[in-house]
Amino acid sequence: MSDPVSGPDNGVPPPIGGEAAPPGGPAEPGGGGPPPPPLRPPYPWTRLLYAIGFSFVAWAVFWLIVVLLAPLHYITLAITGRPNEELQMMSLRAIHYLKELLGFITGARDEKPFPLGPFPKD
Repeated sequence: MSDPVSGPDNGVPPPIGGEAAPPGGPAEPGGGGPPPPPLRPPYPWTRLLYAIGFSFVAWAVFWLIVVLLAPLHYITLAITGRPNEELQMMSLRAIHYLKELLGFITGARDEKPFPLGPFPKD
């Protein structure tokens, strides 16, 4: 039974203004077009976890350079009187790797560093 004042007898009052919503409109769930896009993309939790992990690796590489490679370079320089080229190349590669790690951690770089990506060549 339908009452002209309260609307159809399904327990749902008519919308304000007395007009029924068109079929497939916003009042009808599942009808109409695609859902609206989200306001912002989801938070990148995976990248945050990778950044935390790589920050520990960057900490270890930094101290490897400061505690091992730099003193070894000066010891070799004091003994031989000239810099060791292989030690210099190793130091440069470690510095480039640290740069890649810091770039990923800060978000300036999207490619994952070694061991999930290639080791820097230069």
